[in-house]
Amino acid sequence: SPAQMWAASVKQQNISLMNDPLRFDAIVGGSTKRVLTHKGIEYEGLLYNSPDMLTLRQQLGNGIEVEVRFNRSNLGSVIVLHPERGTPFRVPCLRSDYAEGLTQWQHDVCKRYTRETRRKNANPDERRDSLLEISDLVADEMKLGRRKRASRDRVGRWAEGKQLPSQAVPS
Repeated sequence: SPAQMWAASVKQQNISLMNDPLRFDAIVGGSTKRVLTHKGIEYEGLLYNSPDMLTLRQQLGNGIEVEVRFNRSNLGSVIVLHPERGTPFRVPCLRSDYAEGLTQWQHDVCKRYTRETRRKNANPDERRDSLLEISDLVADEMKLGRRKRASRDRVGRWAEGKQLPSQAVPS
């Protein structure tokens, strides 16, 4: 019977959990290759660098290609795999005030908004200003409670990511 099949398939098993969150993030994150320079690495127009990157450059030289793992739900840091050993290390974004907690989708919206309202090749400060403006627009939209589904969907998606102090989500 289905009940017997279910009972037979849900036997207790000891499934070992990964005890290193960094390795887990490195395994499940998206992957790309980037060139390591004195500025660090660039991903999606954001720069990432750390003392570990300096050590890596000192060991292997400038201009080496490294594998980068990223989390689309938080661009605040990436994980770089050591080219020879494969060991992961977390590298923070140099603009953590902008990127920490920011989703890939929110970042894409900020880049598009900045291109449309400011300049095509915006600097990080302009993207940060765009983030604040969009967050205020979303907060206003949430207060007004618009009825259009597309608008509600976008507002809801924005609210899933980075929250700023001016952007309190009503309960």
